[in-house]
Amino acid sequence: MDPFRIAVAGWGLFIQIRTPLTNNDRHAFIELLKSSLARVQTMEHRALLLDLREIDVANDPEERINAYTGMARLLGAQRFAVVVSSQACAARIDAVLDSTGMRDSDRVLIAGVGDRHALLPALEWVDPPADPG
Repeated sequence: MDPFRIAVAGWGLFIQIRTPLTNNDRHAFIELLKSSLARVQTMEHRALLLDLREIDVANDPEERINAYTGMARLLGAQRFAVVVSSQACAARIDAVLDSTGMRDSDRVLIAGVGDRHALLPALEWVDPPADPG
């Protein structure tokens, strides 16, 4: 299994990091992220769904958390959701987001690893249903 996945969707980017990235992984990740960002920049609605459930970010340094959350700024995301697997990871992400001023457009959710349906609340945040009115 690849250490990460980046997919372009109609609403923006889905990024999943499955294992801590090695230096080689980081290079491949950055290259794929650049090409994906170029495709998404033309979209009217840009959002980021970041799935970090398979890695433990609770003790990561602030710089690494900023690298993850900074992808939303690179994208120019109007909405941003991070999904993690524990309260400790959520608290760490929240603390960093509080210092960046991104709190109005983000959501941090906790969900079990491996449960694809657990991403639905995050998906509903980044791609809200159209207002019928």
